[in-house]
Amino acid sequence: MLISEIRDEIISEVGQDTSDTTLAALIFGFIKSALRRFPRHTKTRLLLDTSYATLSSGANYLTIPTYFIQERAVYYIDNGSRKDIPKLSFDDFNEQFNSTSTTKPTGYRIVGNVIEFLHKADKDYVIYVEHFKEVDNVALGDGFFGDTSMVEILKDGVKYYYYKYAEDPNEASSWLALFKVGLDELESDFISDELSSHISES
Repeated sequence: MLISEIRDEIISEVGQDTSDTTLAALIFGFIKSALRRFPRHTKTRLLLDTSYATLSSGANYLTIPTYFIQERAVYYIDNGSRKDIPKLSFDDFNEQFNSTSTTKPTGYRIVGNVIEFLHKADKDYVIYVEHFKEVDNVALGDGFFGDTSMVEILKDGVKYYYYKYAEDPNEASSWLALFKVGLDELESDFISDELSSHISES
């Protein structure tokens, strides 16, 4: 479903005219605002991306990926096997940091827009970053990244903004409640998918 189609559905559902270009622009802005809440308030596989870059021999940092919010895993591939690189606390990183030694990536931290590694790389490594991404960088002609249930959650969020800023602020709270319930359900589904199934005998 295109972002423009979602916009027009919302305009029709709030009883307005889809040919109103001022309102259409306002609703498109509200779509972006609602989308910003998805990765900040819920997790779902649809918000995950895997980016990669080469950590050059002798270097100990990479710039974080575009649209990066939070990493889930940082790793490289060695002889066909995935080697996870542990994230270190501020204190642990500072205690173990060595700017002169060269070795494989053994630990990292993120400072500003940089992934910093404990040591300089002893050779070139392709570093993969599995991360949650921003999803508000959309155009009207873009397809929506989620399924139809996520479209409905998005529409609830947009209606919250619409009523709060353009119509009746008293009606906004009910749409915010629906939006929050939808985001919570996405989070619950994600956690359920992530946890291993355990069969217990009684």
